[in-house]
Amino acid sequence: MGSELGVAITVVMPESTPANCIEATRGYGASVELAPGFTAVFERVDGLATASVAKVHPFDEHAMMAGNGTLGLELVEDVPEVTDVLISVGGGGFITGVGSVIHVLRPEARIWAVETDGAQVLHDSLAAGGPVTMTPTSLAKTLGSSRVEARLDRRSSRQGQPSVDRARPTP
Repeated sequence: MGSELGVAITVVMPESTPANCIEATRGYGASVELAPGFTAVFERVDGLATASVAKVHPFDEHAMMAGNGTLGLELVEDVPEVTDVLISVGGGGFITGVGSVIHVLRPEARIWAVETDGAQVLHDSLAAGGPVTMTPTSLAKTLGSSRVEARLDRRSSRQGQPSVDRARPTP
C-alpha cells in the first residue's frame, strides 16, 4: 500500500522470521530491517519513529484493532446465531478487535482466547485478576508477549467488561 501511495515503508522483523515472509514483505514494496528478537525489534521501531515518520504497532494500535474488528463483523453477518468464537492470541490486537465487534453485535457470544501452552500469559492474567509477567517456555513461534498490559483491558472492553470471556492454553 505504501508504494501505491508513494510512501516509504520500513518493516522491522526478528531475525527468526521465515525467509518467505521477509521476501513477501519486500515484494509488497517495503524495506525490511532485521533485529535479534522482539525486544530489539520494538526498540528499533521506536528509534525510527520521528515527527515525520509514523509508527504502526502490529497489535497495540487502535487502527489495527479496528481493522481486525472487520472480521468480527463478517463473522456475525455470515453466522448471525454465533455463540462461541475461538481466536488465537499473540499480542492481543486481533482478539481485541474481533472480540469487541462481536460483543457489540452479539453480547451473549463468548470469545475464547486460545494460547500456546507455555505462553499462556493472557490465561494466567485473567486467572490472577490482573496483568502478570511470565517467561514463555513454548518452542512455538508466536508474537505472544511475556506480559499482558493493563491497558489491554481498557481498549478491549465493552461497558467495563473485557472482550475476552475465557482463555485456554492448548498443547
